[in-house]
Amino acid sequence: MNKEEFGEFVTLIFEESDRASVIVGSSYIDDTLLEILKAKLPNLNSDCFDFNGPLGTFSSRIIMAYGLGVYSVEIKSQIDILRRIRNSCAHDKVVNFTSNSTTSRIDDMAKPFATQSSWLNLVSEAEEQYGKSNYDTKLRLLMALILGRLTFILNDVKAIDDTSASKSILPTNV
Repeated sequence: MNKEEFGEFVTLIFEESDRASVIVGSSYIDDTLLEILKAKLPNLNSDCFDFNGPLGTFSSRIIMAYGLGVYSVEIKSQIDILRRIRNSCAHDKVVNFTSNSTTSRIDDMAKPFATQSSWLNLVSEAEEQYGKSNYDTKLRLLMALILGRLTFILNDVKAIDDTSASKSILPTNV
């Protein structure tokens, strides 16, 4: 994703309804996780990434990428919280970003930035620019930050050398 595409992503998620912004934003993040895993595991059968495969769901991709050391526990936690919010948006009849359960999830995602003046200024500026409430704005900005971080990771991902990987997991006396 280049700078222009990232700008289009941010515009898109701020223009969409709350429900749609979460579904679209998490879809971009899921697709980027898929690309990271395919780059990290180039020799893995493509069936593994099909819906019924072991890496066919957002949840399994989050876990596998973390297990491979692609990102920190902080990023894993943020993506996993987003996944839960996305599931609510996809399955609940009513979506309310001001409910206690959703606001506490958003607060948990934002914890690493919560006291940083640059984050607080960014939220305030985006609220003004897009006319969204505090939590609507925070969640959209957090999705953009996650996607940005994953894009940097994707650009630097190194494939696992399957010869060294197989040596490390096979017993030496075989």
